[in-house]
Amino acid sequence: MPDSYRTLSSLCNNKNGYDNHLIIEEKDISDHNVFIKCIEIHSAVSKGNISALDMEEEDLRRRWGEGEKEKKVKEK
Repeated sequence: MPDSYRTLSSLCNNKNGYDNHLIIEEKDISDHNVFIKCIEIHSAVSKGNISALDMEEEDLRRRWGEGEKEKKVKEK
């Protein structure tokens, strides 16, 4: 069993009454870093840690924005 699924299992055990529907959907993601980030965000949400979620969202938006800029440069 990959380490990411062990991490997933440990996070699911402390889900504060929420189901793990989001995590089940994320298992098919091929990028391991995105998968781990989704687990971290899901964990923060289930714990009610909104400030951590805001930081994660900002980080993902910044990364996505940088990726879009690189994509546009390559297209030109």
